[in-house]
Amino acid sequence: MDKANTSRIPTADRSGEIGPDESSSLSDVVVKSSALDFDTASSSEEDILKWLRQNHARKYMDKVTTEKDCKRYGIVHPKLKQYIFHVYHECNDCEIKRIKHYGYAPLRSVSEDEPWRRVIIDLVELPMSANAKDKRRHGETFTRCEIMPHKMGVPYKPQTQGANEVRHRKMKVSMCGALLDDADMWPYSINWVQTQMNRTPDSVTGTSHYSELQRYSVLQVPFSKNSQDDHVLP
Repeated sequence: MDKANTSRIPTADRSGEIGPDESSSLSDVVVKSSALDFDTASSSEEDILKWLRQNHARKYMDKVTTEKDCKRYGIVHPKLKQYIFHVYHECNDCEIKRIKHYGYAPLRSVSEDEPWRRVIIDLVELPMSANAKDKRRHGETFTRCEIMPHKMGVPYKPQTQGANEVRHRKMKVSMCGALLDDADMWPYSINWVQTQMNRTPDSVTGTSHYSELQRYSVLQVPFSKNSQDDHVLP
C-alpha cells in the first residue's frame, strides 16, 4: 500500500467508516445521485454495478477494481459517515499498480438528516518545473497544504512549507463523474492537498521528467435542510 495512508490524512470524524478489513454487500447499500436513485429493494445488483461503473469509474480504475471496491465500501450507505475513493495509477517508475491516494468525505445519508453532502475529486497531473529543487521519487514524500478557492479556475496563491513551494494550478473537479461549474464550486473549500513527485523517463532523450501528482481532498460545505443548491449534489 502506498504511503498515502489514511492514518496520515487529517480528516473529520471518521466514526462509522468502513475500514479496509470490513466488507459491505450490495444488499446493504443504497446508491443515490442527482441523476439516478437506486434502492437495493427494487434494483438488481447488476443495475447497481452498472450505475457505479458509469458514475464512479476513473481513468486508472478497471472494471474488476471498481466493482470490488464498490461492493467493499458501499459507496453510499445509510449508516456510512465517511466515503473512500481509490485512485489506481500504473506508475512509470516501478511499473506496478499501487494505491496512490485516499479521500474521505462526510456525506448526507439517504436515510438520515445530516448537514453534509459529498463530492468526488479527480486526480490531476501537473508539470513540475525542470529547475525545481525538490525532485523526489514517488512514494517518498507527501506535502500537505491548505487552500480555499472561491471559484474554479481562479489562480491559487502558492503556499509555502519550509523551503518547498507548492504550486497550484487550475484543477478538474468532478462529482459523480459530472464536472462542477463555477456556480457549483462557489460554496466549497478544499481541506487538504497531497503532492507526490513521479519520475517519468523521456522516450527520446532518456532524461527524467518530473510531474506533480496532486489529489485534492473532498470539498465540504454545510447545507440547510431547504438549501437551494441541493440539485447540484448527489
